[in-house]
Amino acid sequence: MGSTRYISSMGELTRKDNSLCFRKDGKNVYIPIENTKEIYCLNEISINTKLLDFLSQNHVVVHFFNYYEGYSV
Repeated sequence: MGSTRYISSMGELTRKDNSLCFRKDGKNVYIPIENTKEIYCLNEISINTKLLDFLSQNHVVVHFFNYYEGYSV
């Protein structure tokens, strides 16, 4: 069973090999996809369609919230 990840900083979320990579201020934080059930993005995050496809294949749900803490669909 995977865990829930929270991203509260601005940055870029990408796929790196078979892991997730969050880049902020030139530093990378790697997140294993096998241990991730869902991701809550609480700030501005850059993503691309390759990442969305990878998350979908691994059954990872992503939640986005706007500046006013409203849920974005």
